[in-house]
Amino acid sequence: MGFQFMSHSFYNLIVHAVFSTKDWRSLIKPEIETRIHSHIKHCLRDLECKVIEINGIENHLHIL
Repeated sequence: MGFQFMSHSFYNLIVHAVFSTKDWRSLIKPEIETRIHSHIKHCLRDLECKVIEINGIENHLHIL
């Protein structure tokens, strides 16, 4: 019979990225936070990245 090779591959890469404001200043205000999150999600989905979670505080964001 012999050895059979699979014709496909599977990979799962999970990245935890942290973005901060310049000098860690408190620039991400609650009134614009949702718009920033939506914009980042849209940009990442255009790059075919699945956004599991995005959150943060006034000086940085975490993206999974």
